[in-house]
Amino acid sequence: MNNVSHYIVNEKSLRFTMRSLGFSPTIEESVKYWNKYKSTNGIPFDQFLNILYDHSRAEDCENEIMAAFAAQDRKKNGLISAADFKAIMCNSGEKVNARMVEAVLRESGQTGSQIRYAEVVRTLLSPPTDY
Repeated sequence: MNNVSHYIVNEKSLRFTMRSLGFSPTIEESVKYWNKYKSTNGIPFDQFLNILYDHSRAEDCENEIMAAFAAQDRKKNGLISAADFKAIMCNSGEKVNARMVEAVLRESGQTGSQIRYAEVVRTLLSPPTDY
């Protein structure tokens, strides 16, 4: 067996692997981890565990996203307008386009003029379906 197969070999693979485990690193964070932990062959498993530990201490993704949406929830009833939701998604953090936003809304069952943002957050943070 090739020893290189025991390593994460680039920062894109690092980000993909972390996201498949339920973490949400940004591109900048994965580049930072890659530069900090890489060795000649990539990132070995023991260092990958250190990355997961570091990131778990820094990340409170669900609460951060919920707070962003709650700030737009003027009635404090768990709903925001679809227009506000789209503006937040397209203009904050890692930019996404309108088509991606529509896909997330459909996947979470939120297709009306008012969005129940907790459902969308749950969809965003769920691991992708493995078919």
